[in-house]
Amino acid sequence: MPDIEDAYEKIRAAEGNLQAGSYAVAVQNTQEAIELALKALLDRLGVNYIEREEGRKKYRHDVSDYLPRALPKLRSVPNVDFEFMRKALADASVALKMLTAIKEFATYGIRDMDLGSGDVFGRTFGIEIAKFFVPQVRTLCSWIGHCLSQVK
Repeated sequence: MPDIEDAYEKIRAAEGNLQAGSYAVAVQNTQEAIELALKALLDRLGVNYIEREEGRKKYRHDVSDYLPRALPKLRSVPNVDFEFMRKALADASVALKMLTAIKEFATYGIRDMDLGSGDVFGRTFGIEIAKFFVPQVRTLCSWIGHCLSQVK
């Protein structure tokens, strides 16, 4: 079961990799951080995101489709601004979808073009993606962490 501390650990790793110039790894860590933060929130709110396929559990990296199910449960959480968190979760949903879509390139590069992940994410486009998403996901994880601290 994911924990918000796991997400914080991944975002700290992303920050370290960003500073070290390991942009591809920073993008991987950032995707993992937001995924873990959202799964921790869904778990705490009792929203099941584990699917079954032919009797076997199927775990998805992108759980953003399950966030609307969390909203009614968030409404009753004390000391949480529902409207603010609704919009923050929308941001987190978009970030997770985008990062999940590019994580494979950050992990493996583009093999058919004989380019490793460092080749793909070591240029302007990849560097800017990492520089944008690392602080954004840190902020989103902090907001989700606050929300989790209020859930009984």
